[in-house]
Amino acid sequence: SPKVIKNSGIDGIESIVFSSDSRHMYTAAHVAKALTHFVRDPETGEFDSITPTVREDMDGAEVLTMSSDERTVYVTSPVQNDVIAFDRDLETGSVTHIQTITADANVKLQDAAGLAVTADGQYVVIAARVSDAVSVFARNEDGTLTHLTSLHGLPGMDWSNGVQISPDGRFVYTAAVRDSAVNVYQLLTDAKDGCGGVCP
Repeated sequence: SPKVIKNSGIDGIESIVFSSDSRHMYTAAHVAKALTHFVRDPETGEFDSITPTVREDMDGAEVLTMSSDERTVYVTSPVQNDVIAFDRDLETGSVTHIQTITADANVKLQDAAGLAVTADGQYVVIAARVSDAVSVFARNEDGTLTHLTSLHGLPGMDWSNGVQISPDGRFVYTAAVRDSAVNVYQLLTDAKDGCGGVCP
C-alpha cells in the first residue's frame, strides 16, 4: 500500500510540481491557502522536511507551475482571482513571495485557473473561467509579471480552464469547458501583428 503523507499545508491539495533534480516538490492547496515545499530524497522518495507558505491571496489555490529556469513558481487562485509569484532559491529550493496580480477591468483573471510558461521563460499565459479569457504576461528578469494583453468573451471561449503552450512557444492552446472546445492562438511577439506587444 502507498505511504500516505498528511500535513496541514496540503489540506485541499490541487497540484504538484517537481524540480528537475527531483529533490524538491511543491504543492498548491486550496483549503490550506498554501504553497508547500517538500525537500525530498530522490533515492528513497522520503521527505526530509515540509514547509508550507500560507497566504490569504492563495485562498482557493489551484494550479501551480515552475519556470524553465526553475527560479520562479507561479500559483493561480480562482477564489481570489489572482496569480501569485514566488522567487525560488536554486540551492535550497525555498520560496519567497514577490508579487500578486489580481483581476481588474484590464487583467481578465476572474476564476483564474490554467497556467503555463513558455519554454524560453519569457511569457506566462493564464486561462480564466468566469472571464472566458486568456491573458498573456511578460516575465521579467526577477520573475515578476507584467500584463500585456487579455483576449476574452469570443465564441468558443466559454469557461476557459486548461492552457498549454507548444514547445516552440508559437502557439497557445486552451480548453473551453462549456463550449467543449480547444482554442488555438498564435503567440505574436515583437509586435509582429502591429499591436505593440505580445498578443494571442
